[in-house]
Amino acid sequence: MNIESMRAVIVCLLILTLRPISLQAFTHQQSTGSLSGKVIDTHNEAVYPVAIYVEGTTIGEYTDIDGNYTLKNVPAGNQTLVVSGIGVKTVRQKIQVVAGKETRVPDIITDAAVELNEIVVEGKTEARRQQEQAYAISVLDVKKTYNTTAPLNKIMNKVSSVRIREDGGVGSNYNFSLNGFSGNQVKFFLDGIPMDNFGSSFNLSNISVNMAERIEVYKGVLPVGLGGDALGGAVNIISRKDANFLDASYSVGSFNTHRVSLNEAYTNPATGFTVRANAFYNYSDNDYKVYVPIVNLETNKKTDER
Repeated sequence: MNIESMRAVIVCLLILTLRPISLQAFTHQQSTGSLSGKVIDTHNEAVYPVAIYVEGTTIGEYTDIDGNYTLKNVPAGNQTLVVSGIGVKTVRQKIQVVAGKETRVPDIITDAAVELNEIVVEGKTEARRQQEQAYAISVLDVKKTYNTTAPLNKIMNKVSSVRIREDGGVGSNYNFSLNGFSGNQVKFFLDGIPMDNFGSSFNLSNISVNMAERIEVYKGVLPVGLGGDALGGAVNIISRKDANFLDASYSVGSFNTHRVSLNEAYTNPATGFTVRANAFYNYSDNDYKVYVPIVNLETNKKTDER
C-alpha cells in the first residue's frame, strides 16, 4: 500500500471516530436551552439571595444582588421554576423551554416576608415544679403580692389546711395549725434552715411578704433535704434570689401601729460577690380598751361593763 492510500484510510477512520461525538454534542445542544430572568418583590425591589431551580432536576442557582439569574442546559419543553428562600414565599412558575435558545422569563414576583404561624413556648415555674413532687405539698407563689404590706401569716391563711389565729394585733401571739397539727408538730424553715433558733421576733407574723419568693407547705412526710422530725408537716420559706433589687414598704395602722420592711440585694457583675439584707421594724401601742362584763357572784347577774 502506498503512502497516499494509507493517508486516505487514516482520514476515513478519523471521520468515523469523531462523527458520533459531534452527533452526540449536536443532539444535546438541540434538546436543551437556557433561562434567564429576575426575581422581585411586591414593591418591585430585587430579591436576593434566593434559590431558583428547575423542579425535578438539579439545575439551579442563587439570584445576584440585582435579583437576576441564568440557568443553562435546561431540558427543552414544559418546565416549572421554583423560587424559595428564607423570608420569602415559595413561588412556582411554569415556563416553556426552547431547545438551543435562551428564553427570557417574565419577572417572578414573591413576597419579601412570610408571616409565620404563632409559636407558643410553655414552661413550668419553680413553684409549679415543686408542687408536682411526690409529696403532699402546697406551693404559694407570693410574687404577685409584692405590692402589699401584709405579713406572711396573712398570705398563708389562704392555703388549704392552714389556719392561723392571732391573739391580738402586731406582736401578739398566734396559733399555727396544719391539718390539725400545731406546736412542735409543725416545723418552720427559711431556705431549708430551721427557724427554731431565730428568736421569737422572727416569725410569720413579722416577716414581710416581699422578702419571700414562694412558700412551700409540706403536709405530712418531709423531703430528705429538710431533715426535720416534724410529724404534722413543715413550712419552708424560700427567700428571693434576684441578683439586684431593692424593696421597701411602710404602713401605718390603728393604735399607733407602724410596720417598716426593707429587702435588698446587690451583685457585683465582675466578681459575682453578692450582699443581701433583710430588715423589718414593727411597733404598736396596742392601747385599746376591752370592756368586760361585771358579774355579781352572789346573784350571778351582770351588773355593768368596765
